Amino acid sequence: MSGPESRADEDEPGGGLPRNEAAVPRSDRQAERSGGRRGRCWALILAGGAGERLGRNRPKAFVSLDSRPLLWWSVETFACHPEITDVLAVVPAGFEVAFRDEILTPLRHCPDGPVRARVHAAIVGGARRQDSSRIGLHAIHRETTPAELEETIVLIHDAARPIVPPALISASAYALRQRGPCAGMPRAEGPIAVLPVTPVEDTLKAVAWPKGEPLLRPSDVQLKVDAGTLSTRCGQVSRTVPRKGLWRAQTPQGFFLQPILEAHRNAASASSHATDDVTLYEMHGWPVEAIPGSRLNLKVARPEDLVLLEAWVQSPAGRASVRSVT
Repeated sequence: MSGPESRADEDEPGGGLPRNEAAVPRSDRQAERSGGRRGRCWALILAGGAGERLGRNRPKAFVSLDSRPLLWWSVETFACHPEITDVLAVVPAGFEVAFRDEILTPLRHCPDGPVRARVHAAIVGGARRQDSSRIGLHAIHRETTPAELEETIVLIHDAARPIVPPALISASAYALRQRGPCAGMPRAEGPIAVLPVTPVEDTLKAVAWPKGEPLLRPSDVQLKVDAGTLSTRCGQVSRTVPRKGLWRAQTPQGFFLQPILEAHRNAASASSHATDDVTLYEMHGWPVEAIPGSRLNLKVARPEDLVLLEAWVQSPAGRASVRSVT
C-alpha cells in the first residue's frame, strides 16, 4: 500500500478526542473486537449537514425518525456491529451536548455489552462535508498508535442514511481487508477504497432550468398546480443520459486510515472539492472497488424521504429489520 508519511496533524486543532465517560480503555476495546488484528475499525459518521431542504429548524442529523434523531440509528447500528471497535460522530457546532443527551445516553445494549463503550464523544465539523470528513480523520489519526496505523481502517458514513444494513458494514470491512482485487478484475496500483453502489433504474434526462434549478419545499407535497406556479418551475429537456454503467454511490465508504488522510490533505492543499470521499481516490488514480449496496440504505434529502423511512420503520417488516440491527 502506498500510504502517507506519518506526520503530526499540524494543520488541524490538537488534543485528543473529548472524553466519553462510558468508554472502555483502548487496549480492552481493541482486544474485544479486533479479532487479534493490530488495527482498529472505526466508523466515522458525518452529521454536520444543515438539512435546509427538510424545512426543519434543526440540523438534519437531529431531526426525529420514529422518536429518535436520525443520527441515533446509524450510531447504534455501527456500535453494535462486531467488526467496529470505535464510533466517532462529527456534528455541527453547538450540538455536542445534544449528541450526548439525545444519542449517546439513550443508546441500548448490544448482545455483547454496552454500546456506549464504543462511541466517542462527538466533535465539531467544518463548513462542508469534505471538511468534516478531514477533521474526523485527523481526530482518529491522533487516537491511533504507530503499531495500529498501517492496519487501521475507517468506514465513512453519512448520518443521512440512518438504516444502514449490518451486512453492508460487514461486506465493506471484509472487502477492504482483502485488499482486492475483485474476482475477474485486474490488479491496480495504490491503496484501495470500497464503495457500495446500487443500479440506476430511472431514465435520466439533462434539463436546463432558465430560472435556476427548483428546490422541492415541504409544502410542495400538496402543491396546487396553476399557471403562475408552472411558469416559474418549468425546464427544458436537452437530452437523455445513457444509464448503462451508471450506479448510485452510497455509504459507508471504506478506507485504510493513512491513504485517505493523505488524499484529504492533498485536496485541502489544492483547494479541490469532492462530494464524497472516494472521489479523492479517483483524483489520485487509486482503485475504488464497488460492492452491492442496499435499497434500504436510503438517504434522507427531502421531506418525502423522511415520510417513507418513517413508514418503513413503523411497519412490521421494518420493525423486524430494526430489531435485527440493534
